[in-house]
Amino acid sequence: MNQEILINAIIIIQSHVRGLMFRKKFSNKTFLVGKFLPYLEPDLPYKPAENYLITNEEIKYLFSNFSPVDDKVAVVCLKTIEYVNGCQYYGEWNQQYNQKHGRGIQKWPDGPTYYGQFRNDKASGKGRIIFKQGEEYEGDWADNKANGFGIYKSKEVKYEGKWKDDKQDGIGTETWNDGTSYTGEFKAGQKTGEGKFKYGDGSHYSGSFYNNQLHGKGAYVWADGREYNGDWKNNRIEGEGVFKWPDGRKYIGHYKKDKKHGYGIFEWPDGKKYKGYWENGKQNGEGEYYNPRENTWIKGIWKNGKKQINTKYLLSDTNKSSKNKKSNIFVKYGTNSTNNKK
Repeated sequence: MNQEILINAIIIIQSHVRGLMFRKKFSNKTFLVGKFLPYLEPDLPYKPAENYLITNEEIKYLFSNFSPVDDKVAVVCLKTIEYVNGCQYYGEWNQQYNQKHGRGIQKWPDGPTYYGQFRNDKASGKGRIIFKQGEEYEGDWADNKANGFGIYKSKEVKYEGKWKDDKQDGIGTETWNDGTSYTGEFKAGQKTGEGKFKYGDGSHYSGSFYNNQLHGKGAYVWADGREYNGDWKNNRIEGEGVFKWPDGRKYIGHYKKDKKHGYGIFEWPDGKKYKGYWENGKQNGEGEYYNPRENTWIKGIWKNGKKQINTKYLLSDTNKSSKNKKSNIFVKYGTNSTNNKK
């Protein structure tokens, strides 16, 4: 196997493995929060609690960390009550409308606990919710949902940024335990817009995202020094772009599903070049190959990465030297003998 065929085979294998590993690595770095507060029906019957789920330490935490709601509404402090579904509430209360208003704690027996501000019977203002599994969110609330700026934490990931209706929405930063991070735009809980994704191994991507996938224009740099700058579609290299290898190889052209497909130019560090058509990562169709040692361009048909018999050898690059301008070298089909016709 000659060196060119071996290099082409290695490039194809690298492209396939690179695509599989990248999509697996990226797809593992998404999370969905879902709804924070369980639904609590309005005007749900309640009574004074007999067995308190809310402790004195939690009550101290509430009044030490959250300010009164400054909206001129008269409130009283209500002892712990229990709704018919088992949920308990302790805190400030609007007697006129018989609803939660001000600072309070709402605890579900087998669910989360909310500490913070209420308005008109709903979590609104500043608040913190802690789940049984150890997850928590602290920040802005409106109408029982995370709305505004807030911080979400779990055992694996932390998100700090904007929220809308319990979903990341706006600018935010997502950080994982292994050092992976994303900073950029979110829409309805999905990475959508412009952003930068960094992995713990040092590789990183800067560009466009859509629905948690690399999509649009973007530049990716691998930890081993490889670089791609161009078009992406659904986490795959697709469209036009430039791929560079640390050893000096470079490809400029079209891709389809992570593979060279369409017209493209491949350059080797020693000056060799191929420009022509590709299919599924291999030279396929019309193309030209430049040999710097002989200073000649070879034009012909390629199939599955190999030159076919019906190959024509073109005029040497006459711009390189005056010697070549005089020689006008042509080569016959399938031979190395010269034809000195002018």
